[in-house]
Amino acid sequence: MTFYLNIKLNKGVVEIPPIKIQRNSESLLQNLIAYEQCDGHCTDQLTSYAVFLDCLINTKEDTAVIIGEGIVVPELRTDDMYFLFNMLYNDTIPNNFHYSYSEVTKRINAY
Repeated sequence: MTFYLNIKLNKGVVEIPPIKIQRNSESLLQNLIAYEQCDGHCTDQLTSYAVFLDCLINTKEDTAVIIGEGIVVPELRTDDMYFLFNMLYNDTIPNNFHYSYSEVTKRINAY
């Protein structure tokens, strides 16, 4: 299955499809993550995407880079974006969580 938020490492460059963040995105993403965790038939791809971006965004400066590179197209202030991704999936990671980006993360860390 092809996932819309397909993250790749290509010749040393991390390719992350852009995502548009609007005013209602936080509640929408939190609800989708919660649904993903509650439905046994869902994959953990959106949760994985949130975890991946949270790993990239550790400071407000990181947020500015993500925005500057066009990975996130915000309608929010940089400060709000920082808090959104650092709080998006709190307390929602179940024991059976399958991180969809484990292979690309290993390749990035090895690079």
